[in-house]
Amino acid sequence: MSKVVILCPANSVTGGPELLHQFAYELSNNNVDASVLYYPYGEHKTADAYSKYNVDVVNFDAVKDIDCVLVVPEVATNLAYDFQSKEKYIWWLSVDNHFKAYPKSLLGKFKFKVKARLNKKSVPIPMAKMKHYKHLSQSEYGLQFLRQYDVFDAFKLTDYLNEVHLSNQVDIKGKENIVAYNPKKGIAFTKKLIESNPSIDFVPIQNMTAIQVGELLNKSKVYIDFGEHPGKDRIPREAAMAGCVVITGMRGSAANSIDLPIDNKYKFDETESSIKAIGVLISDVFDEFDAHISKFGHYLEVIKSEKEAFSQQTKDFIKLIK
Repeated sequence: MSKVVILCPANSVTGGPELLHQFAYELSNNNVDASVLYYPYGEHKTADAYSKYNVDVVNFDAVKDIDCVLVVPEVATNLAYDFQSKEKYIWWLSVDNHFKAYPKSLLGKFKFKVKARLNKKSVPIPMAKMKHYKHLSQSEYGLQFLRQYDVFDAFKLTDYLNEVHLSNQVDIKGKENIVAYNPKKGIAFTKKLIESNPSIDFVPIQNMTAIQVGELLNKSKVYIDFGEHPGKDRIPREAAMAGCVVITGMRGSAANSIDLPIDNKYKFDETESSIKAIGVLISDVFDEFDAHISKFGHYLEVIKSEKEAFSQQTKDFIKLIK
């Protein structure tokens, strides 16, 4: 079996890089020679947050000319050109981030690609060239997106939450009338919601350690998440495991019931007419919390089953590359 090399952004501690390390760990547990290659190419150490995955790290010169199985995140697809490998997979950890990173004008695209090639920076390549590669998708949203470009054989390879969240024990009686939110997403709509509901305590998740974020979610009754859902997002799942009622928009992965399997009464179009209804729902959650949180049992079971599902998906992937 070929060696598997997984490209990963260096010095980045977010959901995507964690998943890349999780995959290398799972492959190694199944006796596959799997390594992580950090980019920009150079000497990098594994972030402390991912040291528990105990992944092998290789440098570019050691693998650039070997016939390995190459896995590249969707925001760095240009780096696939640097390898002689014949089997290359683009892993769609996100859909929206691919297009965010890519200029829209022809001149902008040309300059961007030239600059990226000269400096070995990561950029996406146009969708027209994607048929030269095989594809993995972290979400149902990603699969739906790829079908629009006539890619029908993408392999679903999802993710799972860190054990810290999966083993979270929450004291429901200690919940407070707090709405937690991520100010980096959908903030324009969230600001309108906050302004229209001055009596509700909205607390942003910002300038906090992971422990502080956990403490906030553990005591909040509601977590709201508007704006883009570029993949099957982690924070809504972390909030659900912390005993929060999750209220979202309907963009990206939030629009389907596979990536976000919650009752549609907790999903809203981000329109002016929705603001009042969301405020009413939040107030009702505060007053009738037990009734609302009981509707999230299925979502919690799905989240808890993701680690086992990911393990099986990895085994199925191994069969593909044999």
